[in-house]
Amino acid sequence: MILIIKENAEHLILELFSHKGVKSMRTAAAQNSQRIDEYLDLLNLATSLGDQKWQKEIIRKLSYMYEAKKEQ
Repeated sequence: MILIIKENAEHLILELFSHKGVKSMRTAAAQNSQRIDEYLDLLNLATSLGDQKWQKEIIRKLSYMYEAKKEQ
């Protein structure tokens, strides 16, 4: 059950940001901010579920996003 929730949540986030209409309506900064917010929500969910492996994965993804933003 938890695995299904995790897969669906991550899939929905990726689907949201791959949709062409969303990309054309938002600036890159707004997209990045929204993506970070979504991953923070996922981190809260992973914490609530006690899934440490998923928490580490989300933190790793957030770290990469932060480093990419710093380089811009």
